[in-house]
Amino acid sequence: LFKEALGDVDGAVADFRTYLERDDVDDVDKLTTRMRIAYLLKNTGRRDAAMAEFKSIFSDKNLQAIAFEQVMESHVMYGRLLGEKEPKKMLEHYRGAFRMFESKKGGLDAEDKSRVWAAEMQFLLLEPDFAEYDKIEMPADTKKTKKSLESKSAGSRRWSAATSRCSSSSRASGASPLSTASARCTATSPTR
Repeated sequence: LFKEALGDVDGAVADFRTYLERDDVDDVDKLTTRMRIAYLLKNTGRRDAAMAEFKSIFSDKNLQAIAFEQVMESHVMYGRLLGEKEPKKMLEHYRGAFRMFESKKGGLDAEDKSRVWAAEMQFLLLEPDFAEYDKIEMPADTKKTKKSLESKSAGSRRWSAATSRCSSSSRASGASPLSTASARCTATSPTR
């Protein structure tokens, strides 16, 4: 803990890994420590190492059976890191993870936090262009601000028109929004 507090990430990770090798550590502590390592690496900007840690957690078949919530959390964290450089691969990853969630959701409690992680993935799958509108930069110059707002509003109106066409065609066909709308809407979304 001291190494982590002092910013010695490599030393802290090494100590955590040594702890994981002990025979007296139960499965819950092992999982908690593995998640802590992954978040430590993520929070200190070690993207590739953090992705590898999160992937090792969600790929562990034993954890999928006993700690599904942490598996789903690891999928989302991995996807967020993947999306920083490769948004399309993030969506592909989320599609696979969401299918896994769909196959297991019937056996989950209503309060199971894996539902929250799945909801984040589902939102991004249904609204892949959300990130573009999540944050709008506004120039300090008022004339430029007005022009920027008009431009953003026009883009928003185009997006709204495209998604209303997609959602109405999905409703008409009676198909699941996730299974059909994301594929059709991606194809009909306005280019920017």
